[in-house]
Amino acid sequence: MRANKAIALGAILVGTMTPAIADCRLEPGPQRTVIQALDGETLRLDDGSEVRLSGALAPRGQDVGADEQSWAPASAAKAALAALTEGRNVVLNFTGPTKRDRRNRHVAQVFIIEDGQETWVQGRLLTDGHARAYQQKGDRGCAAELLAHEDVARRARAGLWATDAYRARPAEQTRDLAGMPGKFVVLTGRVAWVAPGRETIALGFSPTQLRAWSLRHGLVVMIENHDRELIGALGGDAKALEGKRFEVRGWLEQRLGRPANSYVMDVSLAGMIIPLDADTTAVHPAGNKIADAPAAGAP
Repeated sequence: MRANKAIALGAILVGTMTPAIADCRLEPGPQRTVIQALDGETLRLDDGSEVRLSGALAPRGQDVGADEQSWAPASAAKAALAALTEGRNVVLNFTGPTKRDRRNRHVAQVFIIEDGQETWVQGRLLTDGHARAYQQKGDRGCAAELLAHEDVARRARAGLWATDAYRARPAEQTRDLAGMPGKFVVLTGRVAWVAPGRETIALGFSPTQLRAWSLRHGLVVMIENHDRELIGALGGDAKALEGKRFEVRGWLEQRLGRPANSYVMDVSLAGMIIPLDADTTAVHPAGNKIADAPAAGAP
């Protein structure tokens, strides 16, 4: 097995794309040729295998209860991925121990190899607004880089970010979350209360007077204690998170036994939590601070 490598600035991005993968540690994998883009985040390779793009979640018809073929953002993402990759040589790079998913697809950062240059596929899709950044347990590499590329599109309201279905929603407004369970959402809000436990930390985004947090309404974000690095320097003092503003993203759930208007997001299983206050820093597992997003259209 080849050793891990850190990809330098000039080797990744070509043309006017920004920013670069600065400290994203990658383990090189196989080189193949792309035969077909199956959807906005999955490729079929020349050896018959498939690869799912790690960290870039494409729009899906199920996001709005539409047919996959008729949902314009999903069609645009697939077309963009096809135009970018089909017929081209690529190299797969891995960011964690999870190299295959339950469908036996590769899970990798994908780079196009052309004329001695490498172009990061996820970066292109995120910058153009054809995907949202996300992470899953066992594969959390490149958080800062994924978010910074995505932010270029968000600031410009490009691609999916021009569609109301994908706007960031207030975490405190439970009425806004109705119909969202089972979907990947981006929410912003202020932590109203924190309940540290033996195995998990619960962050509540709706004020409540109930003593037992399991009976409280609104959004609850769950973080496993061994994942405290997801909340950065404040991870050592969970109570210090009260009053801080965060963006949280992941799959929304409604769990049995909890009030009807309560929602859970487990960011340890799949998701991200990003501080929005200037005095709060976040560190992803590789130890890199969340990168400042460049201005839209920056060279």
